[in-house]
Amino acid sequence: MPTGGSSFLSSLTKRKKSPEQLVKLAVACLHELPAVEDASWTCPGVDGTKATVPAMDGLNRGEPGPSKQQKQDELTSSRHSISSSAPSNPDASRTSSAGSDAGASRRSSFFLSAFGKKEAHSHDSGSAPPPHSSAGSSRDGSAADASTSGKGSVGQSGIEGDSVMERLAKRLSQMKLVLYGDGEKEVDKDKCVDLAENIIKEGLMPLLLDRFTNLPFEARKDAAQIFNNIARHNHAGFADPYIADHHFSILEQLISGYGHPEVALNCGSMLREAARHEKVARRILFSPHVWPFFDTFVHLPNFDVASDSFATLRDLLTKHKTVAAEFLEEEYEQVFDKYKSLLASDNYVTRRMSLKMLGEILLDRSNFNVMMRYISSKENLKMIMNLLRDKSASIQFEAFHVFKVFVANPKKPPAIVKILVTNRDKLVTYLTHFHTDKDDEQFREEKSLLVNTLANLDYEEAAT
Repeated sequence: MPTGGSSFLSSLTKRKKSPEQLVKLAVACLHELPAVEDASWTCPGVDGTKATVPAMDGLNRGEPGPSKQQKQDELTSSRHSISSSAPSNPDASRTSSAGSDAGASRRSSFFLSAFGKKEAHSHDSGSAPPPHSSAGSSRDGSAADASTSGKGSVGQSGIEGDSVMERLAKRLSQMKLVLYGDGEKEVDKDKCVDLAENIIKEGLMPLLLDRFTNLPFEARKDAAQIFNNIARHNHAGFADPYIADHHFSILEQLISGYGHPEVALNCGSMLREAARHEKVARRILFSPHVWPFFDTFVHLPNFDVASDSFATLRDLLTKHKTVAAEFLEEEYEQVFDKYKSLLASDNYVTRRMSLKMLGEILLDRSNFNVMMRYISSKENLKMIMNLLRDKSASIQFEAFHVFKVFVANPKKPPAIVKILVTNRDKLVTYLTHFHTDKDDEQFREEKSLLVNTLANLDYEEAAT
């Protein structure tokens, strides 16, 4: 017969815990772990020299960031104000990121419409997250764990010998199970909302991110999946209003994660999930924290991290069209001044991805004013014409999709016409033999339109 103590321990390890208990136990573990202080880190600057990137608080503007006490006050007040608020519209449909083929199709259809061609409409496809029930508790009524902590004793997990990190990893794994299920039965949406409410109430995410670089790989992975699930579905208003209105510091923590390769991809995925919500994207775009994406993150030597940061920047500039257009118009000079560095980068991937994104931005109808301003600059035209002759066929092709906008513009400024007329014969010859191996009817049609338009330009038009 087992002793009474053994039976008690066995029952504790097998008993399911409610979302509230899981969160409180995880928070207790995190309080036993030291927070990682924000610190400056170095990386290659755009010019190849070492650049020092300060901690996120007050970045690029010399503004003092919030003190630890201010952060704690913010957390305390938000626990009371946010935990009771319902999500504004958690089930609103969200448009998924379009694939490269769909993006190219939209760019081409818009371009062809400039010549009076019939436009083929295409829409991003995306499904709204499944609806969930209103917030409510779904407790299993299980007893709390023994409160004694420490390795070698019955700790907060109720399991003898577990370290703090092991206990935390176990709780994160159990939370993930609540949100994603085990494949045998449907996820309980009430429990998902209950879990999100308690994560907000107890301030779990700021604590986790403060210690993120010290967590083991699987624990970081589970934490990111938990964040992504409740952010995507906006359970209990986690993304909006909790993060968007009350905890911008969470976004600062995620952005600063790009300075640490071991957590950068996790932080990037969480940042993009939060930025699916328009208000969150707006907060990032209209903050000083957007500029390190242009200046630093996409130039990082780690290919995976640089690519991930570019994916985040692309989402910010293309997903929420009204907000992105407002940002690009308001910050036009600074954005496109920095964009020159991207297009002139020695890194092939940076140049190619930058060109591709530029084509998407300019040919998005929401950015019409930005497009007209960009294609009225002779300096921009010169840069794109140089890229049109790049040794890389892929970069040539992406440059073509930007160059065609300059040529298609029916109201070309005289300075633009003059450059095109001066180089007319060379351009016509070049484009006639440009990527003749491509089996793409739409591309061939666009190329033909460009050649004809250039051939019909004359100096009289340039002089007007």
